[in-house]
Amino acid sequence: MAIVIGFIYMLPALIVLIVMGFTVITTALSAVQGGVATGQPADISGMLAGMMSIGVIIALVLMLIAAYLLPLALISFVSNDSFGAAFRLGKIFRKAFKVNYIVVWIVMVIYSLVVNLIALFVPYVGSAAGLFITGVTAMTAFGELYPEL
Repeated sequence: MAIVIGFIYMLPALIVLIVMGFTVITTALSAVQGGVATGQPADISGMLAGMMSIGVIIALVLMLIAAYLLPLALISFVSNDSFGAAFRLGKIFRKAFKVNYIVVWIVMVIYSLVVNLIALFVPYVGSAAGLFITGVTAMTAFGELYPEL
C-alpha cells in the first residue's frame, strides 16, 4: 500500500511531465511538417528547450512537495490503519509545517545524501544497502516524531 500511496502523491508531477513531453513532441512534429510544406527549416529548438525546462522545474517542485509530505502520509496510514488517512491533507499539512518536522526532514535528507554517497563506494550492494539503511532510519525518526506533532 505504501507504493500506491507514494505513486498517488507523485502523480501530479508525473502528469506535468507527460503533458509537457506530449506538448513538445506535437510542437516539434508540427514544426517539421510546416517546414517540409513551406521549404523553410523550422528553428524551434529554443522554444522546445524552454517548454521542457519549465515542465521539468514544475515537476521537480511537485516531487519535492510530495517527498516532503509522503512520510507523514505513510505514518498517518499506518497509525490509523486506513488508506484514506494518508490523504487527509488538512491534517497532514498542519503537521508538516511544524518546526520539529521541518528539522527532522532536513536532517534526514542530509543524512540520506551522506550515507548513500558513501554507500556508492561499496561494490554491488552499496546502493541497495544505503537506501535500505536510510529508509529505515528516516521512517524511524519520523515515527518517533509523529506522536509529538
